[in-house]
Amino acid sequence: MKKRTQIDKIKHHLKHIGAINQADCFTGYRIMRLSAIIHTLRDEGWNIKSIQKKNPNTGSHYIDYVLVKEEEKQETLSGGLFETKKPTNYDGGF
Repeated sequence: MKKRTQIDKIKHHLKHIGAINQADCFTGYRIMRLSAIIHTLRDEGWNIKSIQKKNPNTGSHYIDYVLVKEEEKQETLSGGLFETKKPTNYDGGF
């Protein structure tokens, strides 16, 4: 059986478990460079959202990384800055 790489472990976590941050990554997988793995996955085309959070007990800031699912991508594209509408008198030609 092939040993899973660090990237494989993070891919699995994002797909099947959900959000991950540096603390979860280190305690669960003993991986110290989560941001480098996220960078690599984004270069491979993965749509990963970074959400800045603040620990209510310590006040320290951290990032949760979340995989954006297809449905969420479609909502973003159809209802925001990227939405394009045809003019009402558009006939499809030049």
